Amino acid sequence: MVSIGFAPLAARAGAALLLLGLAACGGASSEDGSAATANDALVDPAPEGTGALGDMTLGNPESGVTLIEYASYTCPACKSFHDAFFKEIKTRYIDTGKINFIFREFPTGPVDRSAAASLLARCAADKNGTDAYFLVQEALFATQEQWSRESDWQAQLMSIAAQARIDETAFFECVQRQDLADLINQNVTNARNTYNVSGTPTIILNGETLRLTSAADLYAAIDAAIAETTVETDAETDAVTDAETVAESAGALVEDVADAAGDEGTEDIAEGAIDAVIEETAEEATNEAIDETIDDTVDDTIDDIVDGAIEKAAE
Repeated sequence: MVSIGFAPLAARAGAALLLLGLAACGGASSEDGSAATANDALVDPAPEGTGALGDMTLGNPESGVTLIEYASYTCPACKSFHDAFFKEIKTRYIDTGKINFIFREFPTGPVDRSAAASLLARCAADKNGTDAYFLVQEALFATQEQWSRESDWQAQLMSIAAQARIDETAFFECVQRQDLADLINQNVTNARNTYNVSGTPTIILNGETLRLTSAADLYAAIDAAIAETTVETDAETDAVTDAETVAESAGALVEDVADAAGDEGTEDIAEGAIDAVIEETAEEATNEAIDETIDDTVDDTIDDIVDGAIEKAAE
C-alpha cells in the first residue's frame, strides 16, 4: 500500500480533538446506582447539520422513544456493549420501528487513534450515507483489539477505509476536515453539559441516563418507555375521537335549529363553526392529550354556537 503520510494525519486528528480531554472508558452512572432523573426542561443537543455533519441514526424518529449511545471506538467497554447488546437492540427495537437510535462519538485515549477512527466513520457517512457509517462502526469494533493496540494501526484503519470504498487520497482529505472535528468536539461538550457524561459507554433513554447492570434491565427500560409512549398515543387518539364525536353531535343540533328557523345562512355558519371546533380540539388533544381540557373546550364552544344559532333564528 502506498503511503500518503499517515503520521502527520494522526497528529492532525489528535490535535483536532485535543480539546476533548480524555474521558474515562467505562460505564457512566448516577451516584445512587439508579437511573438519573430526567430534566423536564432538558433539550437534547442534536447537531444542526445533515449527512456526515448530523446525528448518526437508525430506526424510527417518530416513535417517541429515543436511545442515545455515547461511545468511543478505542474503549473496550464500548466494544463489549456493542457485541453484547447492539445486535439484539437492532433486531428487537430498531428494525421494528419501535425506537430511534442515535450514536454519538465520545473519544477516549489514545486520542490519536480514537479521533482517527471517529473521523473515518464520519468520512464513510459523507461518501455513502448513514448505512456506511454503521458498517464502518461494525468493522472498527470487530477489529478494535488490533488497531487500537498494534503499531501498524494506521494501515489497519486504511484497510477499513478501503472496504468502505474510500481511497487513500479521499480519506486523507476527509479526516482533515475541521468541520467534522468540530462536530465531534461539540458532541462531547454537549454530552457533558446536558447529560453529565463522564465515561463510555453512556446510554440515554428519553433523556434519562441508564445504569446498565444486565441485559434484562436494559430491555425492561426500553419496553417500559415504549409502553408509556403507546399509552400516551392511545390517549391522544381517544381524545381527538371524543372531541370530534361531541362536536359533530353539536353540529346536528345547530343544524336542526337552523332548519327550524328556515335560515340557510345560519346552517352554513354552524357548519363552519363545527369544523373549527373539530380542528381546535384535535390540535389540543395532540399537544396535551388531556380529556378534561378537551371536554371544556368543546362544551364552551358548543354553547357559543348553539346560543348564536338560536339568536340568529329568533331575528
